[in-house]
Amino acid sequence: MQQLTDDDLLISGSNHEEKERTVPPDMSSVRQARPDYAYFMTDELRAELFRRNQMLTACANLDVAAAMPERVGDYYNLMPLDSSQANVPHKSRTFRYQTLSYKATHMRTNAACYLKRIMGCKLPTVRLYEVVEAWKKIIHANIVQLREVFLTKDFNDDQPSTVFVYDFIPCSETLQKRHFSANNSLLKGWSNPYNISGEDRPFSAGKGTNQTGLLAETLIWEYVELDCGRLFRLISKLNTLLERPEHSMNQAWSETGDRYILKLFRDFVFHSIGFEGEPIVDMAHVVQCLNKFDAGSHDKICLTSRDEQNVMIVSYSELHQAFERAFTELMNYGATGSS
Repeated sequence: MQQLTDDDLLISGSNHEEKERTVPPDMSSVRQARPDYAYFMTDELRAELFRRNQMLTACANLDVAAAMPERVGDYYNLMPLDSSQANVPHKSRTFRYQTLSYKATHMRTNAACYLKRIMGCKLPTVRLYEVVEAWKKIIHANIVQLREVFLTKDFNDDQPSTVFVYDFIPCSETLQKRHFSANNSLLKGWSNPYNISGEDRPFSAGKGTNQTGLLAETLIWEYVELDCGRLFRLISKLNTLLERPEHSMNQAWSETGDRYILKLFRDFVFHSIGFEGEPIVDMAHVVQCLNKFDAGSHDKICLTSRDEQNVMIVSYSELHQAFERAFTELMNYGATGSS
């Protein structure tokens, strides 16, 4: 998205001049010990929040609004984001279709949405459903969520347009612009992952793209090794507790209390079975469960004993607390010994 000029925006509100910020007199002694930003947001954060609020409340001027359709599907109050003009399409270098971006308001929720219009691209309804379902599975904190895709003739074109609807995040940018823009001054050397002949190039040949925000190959493997080492230590500590023959003269220690819950969790992670009793070997499931367990996530899971007589609903946070208590108990006994 390009930054809009003052001529393109109609922003309501009072004057946003900075006001002098003061500290109450009874806190004068604290004022000398702590700077102003300890009590107030920094100027950079204030400017960033103001700029985002400006984008959320902005609307097109009268000339641009007159060229926009009054309604597109379930959305109205369209404002173009690519240019100050109403319809100046940009040709996608990837799909070779002309595209336009808009900010719009949903009629039922009144939420601001981002519309990506692809001109002249007509997909079958079944294919549209497949695209939406595939992209909806991508959930990431730094990637804007896709909401829906629909075909429309509300732009009064000869051919229908395909519109992708996303949550509107002010001042965001596309992945292509962020990492693969040809105008990026930080991009040095090769950025094309293919040779001139069309064959795949090894990742190491694309190290020139590191300055765009991608990790170097050596750093990637270091992070992988670090993550694997963390999970290995977690599994090692867990196995020192589970099915221990004896502890503190108690042969049933590993089958009671916090240890029993951890045993059921071990079966949930490593000994899952399918509907027909077949073993489920899914490394993604194992890694995901261990990561949530290590982080103490509030997500809840259902644990079942092997005889199916005991069923428990617990969160990863509760499991993590039980794990810490059991391991601390074991370590404390080891430190004191038999004394």
